[in-house]
Amino acid sequence: GVHYGSYYLRIGTILFGIGSLIYTGIEIGDNFEARFMNSSQDCENTDGVVRSSLQLGFIFFQMYFIFLNQKMNIYKRRFLSRLGLMHMIATNLCVWLKVVILETKHEIEITHLREGEDINESHTDQLTTS
Repeated sequence: GVHYGSYYLRIGTILFGIGSLIYTGIEIGDNFEARFMNSSQDCENTDGVVRSSLQLGFIFFQMYFIFLNQKMNIYKRRFLSRLGLMHMIATNLCVWLKVVILETKHEIEITHLREGEDINESHTDQLTTS
């Protein structure tokens, strides 16, 4: 039969999709843990859980669409097909960049806590010595 999608594209989609689903599940658990450990009713934690749950659904449906529609002919309606593919790629790049930024911020905060300094304290110390 005629195949328009690569076997390796589908395997890559599944692997990255499963990794994203696991990461998003951990993010949801972290939001629940932060909410119950702090015993607060912050809307920020609720918003994080809702956003992460929507992201979980988006990743699943994206994997489902790519994996099951491998025989889709993207040359039939070129503009619409390219627009959809570019939108999906841009969305995934934005999600990836957000995760990289948040994880880097988290690692920087952990490093500062381990050193026993707060970012604000070190900044005020520099201001008073100048």
